Amino acid sequence: MNTISSTGGYSFIGSGLKNTISSPKSSIVGGDTNTIDVHSDRSFIGGGALNKIQSPQGTIAGGDSNLIEVNADHSFVGGGFVNSIESPYGTIGGGKTNKILTDANHPTRYGFIGGGDSNVISFDTKFGNNNWYSAITGGFDNKIEEEGSFIGGGFHNHIEEDNSVIGGGIKNLCLSSSESSVIGGGDTNTIAGKLAVIGGGAHNSTNSAFSLVGSGFFNSISGGAPFSVISGGDSNIIENISNPPLSTSHSFIGGGQFNIIRSQYDVIAGGDSNLIDVGDFPSRYNFIGGGLQNRVDPGCDWNVVGGGRFNHQGGALSVIGGGESNTIFDECIYGVITGGRKNYIGNQTHQHLGQAENLSFIGGGDTNTINSKWDVIGGGVRNHIESNSDFSFIGGGDTNHIQTDHSTISGGEMNLIRNNGVNGAGTFATITGGQDLIAQSYGQTVTGVFNNARGSATENNFQTNAHRDEQLLIVGNGTASTRSNAFEISYNGHATTYDQNGTGILVTPGFRSAFIGTTYQDNVINAWADVDGTTFAPTVTSDFGVASVVRAPGKVGVYIVTLNIKDPSTATPSAFTLTQASITATIENNTDTSTVGGCGHIEVSKIGFPAVNQFVVRTYDHTSTDCATDNKKFMFKVVGR
Repeated sequence: MNTISSTGGYSFIGSGLKNTISSPKSSIVGGDTNTIDVHSDRSFIGGGALNKIQSPQGTIAGGDSNLIEVNADHSFVGGGFVNSIESPYGTIGGGKTNKILTDANHPTRYGFIGGGDSNVISFDTKFGNNNWYSAITGGFDNKIEEEGSFIGGGFHNHIEEDNSVIGGGIKNLCLSSSESSVIGGGDTNTIAGKLAVIGGGAHNSTNSAFSLVGSGFFNSISGGAPFSVISGGDSNIIENISNPPLSTSHSFIGGGQFNIIRSQYDVIAGGDSNLIDVGDFPSRYNFIGGGLQNRVDPGCDWNVVGGGRFNHQGGALSVIGGGESNTIFDECIYGVITGGRKNYIGNQTHQHLGQAENLSFIGGGDTNTINSKWDVIGGGVRNHIESNSDFSFIGGGDTNHIQTDHSTISGGEMNLIRNNGVNGAGTFATITGGQDLIAQSYGQTVTGVFNNARGSATENNFQTNAHRDEQLLIVGNGTASTRSNAFEISYNGHATTYDQNGTGILVTPGFRSAFIGTTYQDNVINAWADVDGTTFAPTVTSDFGVASVVRAPGKVGVYIVTLNIKDPSTATPSAFTLTQASITATIENNTDTSTVGGCGHIEVSKIGFPAVNQFVVRTYDHTSTDCATDNKKFMFKVVGR
């Protein structure tokens, strides 16, 4: 039997069983044991069973055991099972055990649950705030506790803050500090910062305002990192761990895995286990493109690591393009390592000494090192520019070494530019290439192999008497066991050759042909002089390589010539002993024009008589017939070895 009570005036029950109306102007079309209670005027139940309305102007279209409770006026349940509404203007389209809850002080108005199972729109149980205008489209066990929020579907999703959205997924959570935030979907994602977004993925979280995690797995943005973004990837972190706290804002991780940013305005595009760290000072405006275990040190700003692995950026405004285990250290400014392996720009101690080494470049190669400023190593292996060697260059090669400033080694192997213990020596020196060459004097150029190291001039003294004969150019032609030079040019312009051609006699063992136009040590003039032997003490009017010309004691027309020649092959030039020589001498006659006369002539002794580097000159009278020696003017030249 259906029942309309005495308080149910103008009400209607169309059919069904045990339906009851106790409020005026209400209707039950049909069904079983549906109830419109007192104070529920103008309400409607279409059908179903055990549905109940306890507020005015409520509607239950059908279903089973649905309830519109007291103070839930103007609410609607479309159907489903055990759905209930406790607040006014609520809607549950259908589903099972969905609830729109409220309490006396904090009504939950205008809530909407489209369907699903065990979804709840509730007032804020933590802070007691109102919850108006929220909606859950469907899903299972989803819950909204703050106003203006939305859950599209999924299950076990939960919103605790105003104006937030969870599109779907599972176990996603917008916490009480996540005002106006969005989780698109995914699994177990959490927001605890306002105006933040997680697009999807699993186990992603952000605790900072205005931040974004696009997707991925176990990505995290900690508190104190507003305006930061992780696009995706696995286990990437933007975190604020400094003490006292420093901002980690405006940072970005594009993807990859296990990448970490701990400072602000930084970017890691991708890769694996890359780190931009923080210490007493932030590390700002840095970029890591990708790769494996690349890092930027605390307190380092405006740096780039393009990729590679195990690269270490400790500079400022510096770049490591890629490669493996390359390092820019101790706040080096404007340093560049393009690539390669184990290349290093920084102070020689490898200890933190503060900002010092600047504007240096390593192109590539392996284990190249710069410890100074404004230097370049193009490539190669184990090349090294030491401290206090500014503006120097090594092009490439193996184990080349510069210890002075403004110096150049183009390439080769085991070459060295040094000052050899003299301050200022070796600067502006050049080694063109070759093997095991040494340059050690100002502006010196060395080429070839295994040269004999010579010179110690500096910029301030290379033109002085003490250094002008030292070597500006050296061509080495030695071996690992015996160093030697083939050719040298001095600061004052003389050239020295070290090749002795030797004999050309065909029957002599070791003979050599002489090359036309070629200079050898034994075909150059070692000494010459113009001598006036008519004076009491012979006068040398001009000469080259002559120490003295004296008259033999008690003799007329007999002269002893002593040469002044040095051995350039020794570090400190010493006297050179000629053991063989060709000596040419002539008598000078500027007055006698006759074609007749006596037997006047000149002769010389062998070199080394009467002593080392000496020879004897004898001049004879040409105006008489007795052929006696006489004091004359004469000239000579010496070629020897």
